[in-house]
Amino acid sequence: VDTGVSGRAAQKVAQKMADVARHKQVLCVTHLPQIAAMADAHFSVEKGERGGRTYTRVERLDRHGREEELAGMLEGARPGALALGGRVSGKAAELAAAKGVELVDYYDREELALLNSALTAEGCIWLLLDRRQKAILGSRVLVTGCGRVGLALLARLRALGAQVLGADRSPARRASALALGCEACSLEEAPKAAAGFEVVVNTIPARVLGPGLWQTLAPGSLAVELAGEPGGMEEAQVLAAGHTLVRGPALPARVCPVSAGQAVGRAAAQILRERGIV
Repeated sequence: VDTGVSGRAAQKVAQKMADVARHKQVLCVTHLPQIAAMADAHFSVEKGERGGRTYTRVERLDRHGREEELAGMLEGARPGALALGGRVSGKAAELAAAKGVELVDYYDREELALLNSALTAEGCIWLLLDRRQKAILGSRVLVTGCGRVGLALLARLRALGAQVLGADRSPARRASALALGCEACSLEEAPKAAAGFEVVVNTIPARVLGPGLWQTLAPGSLAVELAGEPGGMEEAQVLAAGHTLVRGPALPARVCPVSAGQAVGRAAAQILRERGIV
């Protein structure tokens, strides 16, 4: 319980806990967003009364549940207030509008999206080194999705000496991967083109990877899901083929929280400057 902790101290506590959680299970009860942001899973804890008895209800939150929590934070806002948030849900936007609150999603800012992509790519590389205990050099890696995150990851993996293949439906995005000096193919061609590869990293938030891909990879490969729900991988298919699936949500906040916080802070400050608030 983090009573009396806030600001930079809370961020340092969060980082220490994240370091421990790389190899141990950590259960934390917190009211601080700095600490909650580092978690792999979130649970809501509520106390209630039924039949004259007090009980505690614990529920694991999915993406929708987390959005509900965010929306609930707006309940006490005053009309005319400005609220900043990341990846704002439709319900939160509706509630803000009903309250007369201007809700701005800082992830709509191009400068933050680009920085966040770079930090996500670095976090993914840490994840690969930590889970595989093998060098990037010489590894064969398929990256599905050649958007901001995919291209940032392709560039860094290639610079570290990996054999990288980018897969995307868009010819223009495949051309962007080729321009980086990487190989590229369509999603339909990926199972054949990535035969024998050891790592698959998905950045597309849609079910785009079928069972055929997992049968062509090297035995015991690592699958990394970077996309938000529903993601591009079916867990049962990955495990049935004898591979390991690792989910990497909120990688910047988990791996480099200071840099991630600074990026959000710069974007938020720019929003405030544009509105003449600071």
